[in-house]
Amino acid sequence: MERRNVFSIASPSFEGDLPAALFHLGLLMDDISTCKASARVIAIFHTNAGHVTLNDERYNRERNRANGNPYKQLVANLMARGVEVELCGATAKAHSWANADILPGIRINTDAMARTTELVQQGFPKMSEFQSQVGRDRLLGCTRKRPRLCISCYSCRILGRYSAPDPSHQAL
Repeated sequence: MERRNVFSIASPSFEGDLPAALFHLGLLMDDISTCKASARVIAIFHTNAGHVTLNDERYNRERNRANGNPYKQLVANLMARGVEVELCGATAKAHSWANADILPGIRINTDAMARTTELVQQGFPKMSEFQSQVGRDRLLGCTRKRPRLCISCYSCRILGRYSAPDPSHQAL
């Protein structure tokens, strides 16, 4: 069974210096790999997070910087691990961004709301950066009421080793 999830990323909420959504996408991809699960994960950047998808030149102009897009390698690594990255077309239009301004491999969709609605109707649970942990649980099949589990528990659930997560596993 292929697991599906769509991340709606409207702002780069931070955990330390790292945007939480990128961090949580990385954790999710770690879990999927550990569990040897089949998954399709789509990240849609829009509103205040759209700049994460820009190439160095455009990022510098938009953000009044000189060092390029600090997130480009994180985004490229996620894409290399199978995350499909999209930019909201309405956000791109509002900023006059074109395909030439976007990092390679990122698609510009019509708009985030329409695309997210389409994916939800296709069976993709929607997750925002504030729902990341619960979304990881849902994507990987966890049915526990508690929102936080350890990575090993995800593996246990997917691999069917335990009927409930192992209480000896340390929480995240």
